[in-house]
Amino acid sequence: MGRPSSNGGAHKTTKRLADGSKVDYWYAWKGGPRLLSAPTDKDAFARELSEARAIRSQPPQQSTTPKRGKSTDTLEYVVDTYLDSQDFLTCSERTRNDYRRQATIILGQFRELELKALNEEPDGTRGEFLDYRDRLAKASPRQADYFLQVLNTILNWGKVRGKLKLNPLRDAGVKKLYSVTRADKIWSDAEIDAFQAAATKEIAFAQTLALWTGQRQGDLLSLPWSAYDGATIKLSQAKSEGKRNMRVKVTIHVAAPLKKALDAAPRKSPIILVTQDGQPWTPDGFRTMWHKSAKRAKIVDRTFHDLRGTTVVWLARAGCSEPEIAGVTGHAISQVKTILEHHYLGRDAEVGRNAITKLEAWKAQKRERPYARQVSPG
Repeated sequence: MGRPSSNGGAHKTTKRLADGSKVDYWYAWKGGPRLLSAPTDKDAFARELSEARAIRSQPPQQSTTPKRGKSTDTLEYVVDTYLDSQDFLTCSERTRNDYRRQATIILGQFRELELKALNEEPDGTRGEFLDYRDRLAKASPRQADYFLQVLNTILNWGKVRGKLKLNPLRDAGVKKLYSVTRADKIWSDAEIDAFQAAATKEIAFAQTLALWTGQRQGDLLSLPWSAYDGATIKLSQAKSEGKRNMRVKVTIHVAAPLKKALDAAPRKSPIILVTQDGQPWTPDGFRTMWHKSAKRAKIVDRTFHDLRGTTVVWLARAGCSEPEIAGVTGHAISQVKTILEHHYLGRDAEVGRNAITKLEAWKAQKRERPYARQVSPG
């Protein structure tokens, strides 16, 4: 049953799950978009709430594109059929919720846009899309980019399915307005120790599991004990490929610190990571407890996902090759290379020190074993 809340006027609903536990969901307003952050993460929660309301307050813009086409000849038809498609239904629940939210924004502005305009006036239509994206960006550049991303996905799907001849956003050189890098967002040893000391044993165990496997939060929360044989963890990653769910199998050899933690953990459930009561975590419940632990540890600007990048850096610092790192984390080799080049190792001082240490050792070896002078016989 929904009820109002004092958290900035956000709307709260409480639902009972199949296992009997309860979970709270927060929305920007009653009937509005769901907020992914919890009120305990005050900054993120307030930012999401502000962005949602700012976008809501944007007045509709008068479109110059021809309208009033037949229902099957408008963008509304493409959006509606996409939301009923298997391509959409096989996405994760979170992706589906996010896409439905963006679809509402798309239809609010371009519901009656004729497909004829998309096919015959691609430059003008693209301009309308970008103009609206720029208006949304006044409230949130990140959400404006996401609006265009979802619209591009739907238009691509419509083109592949023959519902329109082309996608005016495809290969048009459209650049994102919002960019962010996690270049400096690597967990230090001191931060890890502080978090371990402040967190509950269940959350601390989750951090250890993440650091020594390099896996995503969603995959770890669903990881069963049957995946662990005492020496390795075999898991099937849920990966998104073209917004479709795929399963990628990964085998991780368990290091001694992780084995110690796994062997000491009580098996209260078929699932490894559980609450104090032995119940599998809900995503929202885990995020809430994670944020509470980080707050107690005074850890700011570090996320669970940054643990995955930290594992990549650890492996690189240990001298692992890109294929070796990919074999642990499940990234494509090209993704590992991108992470190391553009997000982490480019400014990693320890890697630089390792390189100089290797150079010094190599030069010292050359001095100790100089090339033998060639002497002519006789």
